[in-house]
Amino acid sequence: PGQSASLELVFGCRPALPSAEEIIAKACDRRKQLLSACPFRDPIARHLYMAADDFIVRRESTCGKTVIAGYPLFTDWGRDTMIALMGCCLSSRQFETTESILRTFMAYCSKGLMPNLFPEGGNKPLYNTVDAALLFVVTIYEYYLRTKNVEFVKEAYPVMKEIVHWYRKGTDFEIRMDEDGLIMAG
Repeated sequence: PGQSASLELVFGCRPALPSAEEIIAKACDRRKQLLSACPFRDPIARHLYMAADDFIVRRESTCGKTVIAGYPLFTDWGRDTMIALMGCCLSSRQFETTESILRTFMAYCSKGLMPNLFPEGGNKPLYNTVDAALLFVVTIYEYYLRTKNVEFVKEAYPVMKEIVHWYRKGTDFEIRMDEDGLIMAG
């Protein structure tokens, strides 16, 4: 009676974990950094800017950042990542993060397809999405509109060219351009 007790539980996948106090302090420091870097004055825009950052994480299997668009139900699915990049990174003017994520997808482009899933544990990426590669091209365009960074577009151009080539020719999962110019899949 009259005594307060506390219980601290920290769960994780690593053998040595920080204390809850350390985790909270690190999160508070991150929030302060974000707020100081936030380019918006409007309170709602600032709130959205902060919330978007919660979906940007580091993926160990690719050693780069990614967007966990379907959290907590999904990891970083290629299609969802390309859609979410617009709001989480481009709209919040996190252009270096955008470049990092796009470079990861560029490195893993295969036969014109972008990975839909980067599984952990040394497994190979899965390429079972029709539109992630097309959304990649749209994202490059949106990135250019906001940054006018021609050098990055030139860097991405060979990948976009590969996507167009394979979609015209036909690639895995019977993904190809039909006679009418529309994309179809098996």
